[in-house]
Amino acid sequence: MAQKPVIQKSRKTIEGAKKPAAKDSVKIKKVEKAVGAGGSTLGNIDSLVNKHLAAFRNAEKTLAQAKALVQTYGKKYPELAGYIPAGAGEERGIHILQDASNESEGSHKFYIRIKVGEPRYEVVGAGQHDYQQVDAATWTQRFKEQLAISIAKIVFAREAAQAAK
Repeated sequence: MAQKPVIQKSRKTIEGAKKPAAKDSVKIKKVEKAVGAGGSTLGNIDSLVNKHLAAFRNAEKTLAQAKALVQTYGKKYPELAGYIPAGAGEERGIHILQDASNESEGSHKFYIRIKVGEPRYEVVGAGQHDYQQVDAATWTQRFKEQLAISIAKIVFAREAAQAAK
């Protein structure tokens, strides 16, 4: 049998043949990274969506709890309706009058607004015009304090009426 002649390739030819292969493998790696990065971005968006949904749901829950307190104590103290005007709880907030017999003294307003993707808890005191942005816990505490003050005024008026008899 005849042997095939061995053709020696120059080193330049061998290296030149390897370079395009190396470039192709780099391109493949970059594409794989881009695909992987896109997948992680989708996961990141999903986590952001869940974060905002949780914040919105917490805001709704906080407002619902405040309205439930008004209903619960409204049954026990019917006079409370004088402090919380009809329709004051229909918006995303609640108004509590400073004085049930004198609306001109102003009201305390508690709002939860959804702005710029985040819930904003806002309060304004009687006689004030500028809303103050607070965190959820502070909003809840101030609401409970003002509700308690209104109830204390009702109880005090009841006791005064009983003492007069």
